[in-house]
Amino acid sequence: MRRGAGLNRIALRTFLPVGLFLGLLAPLLISTWYTLQVQRESLENSLEFEFSRMADVLEFGMREPVWNLLPHLGRPIVESVLKDPRVISIRVNALGKPGFLSSKKKTTPIRPLTLTRTIRFGSETIGEIELVVETQGAASRIDDAKDQALIVGVFQFIVSFILVFGLFSLLDRLNKRTALEDANEKLQTEVRKRTGELQEKIAENDAVAKALSESEQRFRRVFEDSNIGMCLSNDGGRFQY
Repeated sequence: MRRGAGLNRIALRTFLPVGLFLGLLAPLLISTWYTLQVQRESLENSLEFEFSRMADVLEFGMREPVWNLLPHLGRPIVESVLKDPRVISIRVNALGKPGFLSSKKKTTPIRPLTLTRTIRFGSETIGEIELVVETQGAASRIDDAKDQALIVGVFQFIVSFILVFGLFSLLDRLNKRTALEDANEKLQTEVRKRTGELQEKIAENDAVAKALSESEQRFRRVFEDSNIGMCLSNDGGRFQY
């Protein structure tokens, strides 16, 4: 029974800090992960909106030049959009005239994203726009957010570890101190009990010795004050008193 209780205490002392640690760390990690996902989704939606708006502006601006087949009218808007560092190339195709207008930077895209828009004039399709943009910057920002989340997670892990095991160590010391105080109290109680028993035994012995002394004195007075001669002898007939 004692061995089983000891094993239960060891298991409790082992799993209690682990449970506390996970209880503190898990919500922090879940919160960090959720925040990262929200930031990532927000960034992706923002970039998607910006690139889509850019393609829509190009489509609207190229209607007249494509309809009139005048590429020089559309070049200013193409060059203006191309100034955005994220834009890699723009290609405008007119019906029956592929490559009607195009412009491209001399950089090699790392993570290109291609957007296409159909150019309409009224209800008639007159051409198409192909816009290629670089998403490496956005990916880098997402990676930076991941790195920051990782750093925060590691920091939370360390702080949670220190708090939980520091608290457990403090509680363990308090439990040991309480157990020691209880043991001391039991020892003092046992010492007081034994001391009382010993004092009672000494008192009993003193009472017996006193009674024997008083009995001896009475016997001596009776023997000495008697008017009749008295003597004490042993079995051999030898006088004792």
